[in-house]
Amino acid sequence: MEKVLTRVLLIRHGEVENPEGILIQRLPGFHLSKVGIEQVNSLASILKQAKFNIGLVYSSPLERALETAEIISKKLGGVKVEVREELNEVNNPALQGKSKLARLFLLVMNGFNSYSKHFIDLGGEKPEEVILRTRGLLTEVLEKHKEEVDIAFVFHADPIRLLLWSFQNHRREETITSRKLKDHDYLRKAEAIVLNFDKQSRFCGFEHIKHNANLI
Repeated sequence: MEKVLTRVLLIRHGEVENPEGILIQRLPGFHLSKVGIEQVNSLASILKQAKFNIGLVYSSPLERALETAEIISKKLGGVKVEVREELNEVNNPALQGKSKLARLFLLVMNGFNSYSKHFIDLGGEKPEEVILRTRGLLTEVLEKHKEEVDIAFVFHADPIRLLLWSFQNHRREETITSRKLKDHDYLRKAEAIVLNFDKQSRFCGFEHIKHNANLI
């Protein structure tokens, strides 16, 4: 097996101040809570202790992700943060802004699948579209950063899980549902997955980084 030359960290943002418990998705104006800031600082300390050589941080344009990226950047010595639309949250207009009760009703009616035909027909993003945009950015980044440097993507739980899903040994014809995504590889807030690539940009596996823990 060839030496791993590039590691790409897929980092989920910290907890958000959201007292009404609505589904935020792409709504603006939602910031990290006090707990969220603590979570991100804890993760940043783990990254520093593990001696990740992060050369650049790419962030979703949403406040919660950008604030997470800026905390990590500051903790790691002022690494540049670049905002990329490809890392935005999944777009699902039919669920965005809905209360927990309203979401539950809609999900019950659609087999607890936020990627069902009903939501897609109402303008929701398909899982394959999320994978296409995130994989596109990843390919661009791997081509740009051939040197031995680590890269961080700071974004959102579903896009992260979908990007990892695209590298795992799932059957191509398998239908992706939101219930299938929420497995042991679905990140909690301010946790990360590390994708490993060799010098030919071939995927070599992945690890999790969890709260108050090293690579496991």
